[in-house]
Amino acid sequence: MQHFKVIVCLIVVFPVFLVATNLYAFGTGSSTAGNPTNKCYYRQLEGSIGTAKVEMVLYQFDDFLSGSYIYTKYGEKISLQSPTDDANIDKEGFFTLNEYAYIKNEETHTGAFKGKLLTDGRISGIWESADGKKSFPFELKDIPLTDSAEIGIEFYVYPFCVVIEESIDTVIKNKSVTIKQKVSKLDLEDKYELPVLTKLPNGNHDHLNQINNAISQVVFRDAQSSEERQGKTIVVDFSAPTEPGDEIEIIENKKSVSILLNKYNLYSIIIEDWEFHPFIPRAFLTCSALNFNLKTGSEIAFDDVFKTGSEEKVYKIASDELKSYFPDYYEDYNNYISVKHFAITNSEIYFIDAG
Repeated sequence: MQHFKVIVCLIVVFPVFLVATNLYAFGTGSSTAGNPTNKCYYRQLEGSIGTAKVEMVLYQFDDFLSGSYIYTKYGEKISLQSPTDDANIDKEGFFTLNEYAYIKNEETHTGAFKGKLLTDGRISGIWESADGKKSFPFELKDIPLTDSAEIGIEFYVYPFCVVIEESIDTVIKNKSVTIKQKVSKLDLEDKYELPVLTKLPNGNHDHLNQINNAISQVVFRDAQSSEERQGKTIVVDFSAPTEPGDEIEIIENKKSVSILLNKYNLYSIIIEDWEFHPFIPRAFLTCSALNFNLKTGSEIAFDDVFKTGSEEKVYKIASDELKSYFPDYYEDYNNYISVKHFAITNSEIYFIDAG
């Protein structure tokens, strides 16, 4: 079954000095290198590909390395993935990453990184274009989230998938039926990774727990235990066209978490919550964003970052950008700009809408 998805991630690019000026009160700091052979880590880096300045985020889980990066001058996010969906980093730290950029609204393979994670917090190697006609050396160094904050990765066993073991042929005659779920334990459990703060400036343990707990509550807000799912029933609407013999799969509340790069004591996280429904060719996505001041442990509102009165200007910029990208999609563009769901990098503000 194919699922149709609509995701709007509006990025408004601002000069670096604007964000830096308003966030400087949160503080800056120096780098602390990590161990490149750790089984799981989150790392943010800055450096260059040839002479072009870039900022990068990398995640490693076991033998898989992935992430994203931007050219500082342009701000367009480029995805980094394993070339074959198999392990792409060895015990010595050598890795290969394919990059994918959106060109004319299509994800396109545009190049590859081949290099090594070094013990001093750097990565280096060669970037090559997808057609093999261009290549440049790259080198990036590890940079901190803040002056003394550190991020780790925790693994959770999260129930995310249930399978209805019943043939469509036996129930397709009804327009609406109630199906009892027969659930396999393997279908219920999957490893799910969640970034957590392990250290904060001034060693403030209370603030650390406060931030991590707030994130966990949002991420697992709709989670259910396997015991709760065992006896659950679902009313399925068969009005949508379905081919007899298709397998029925329901994936509920599958979540992903992204950390947005910021050098200051601002910690921005985007949480995506997917819901898949049977017989409906659509995947429903809701997004939320959390921003925290690492010095105080408090969540940051839009007014905390920008001076009073800035909202109107930011709304106009975001609305104009949205109109240029989707001229025929929205009737009232202002309804799709929400200061509740924003996140900030060093040079950009992300406004997120999905439906």
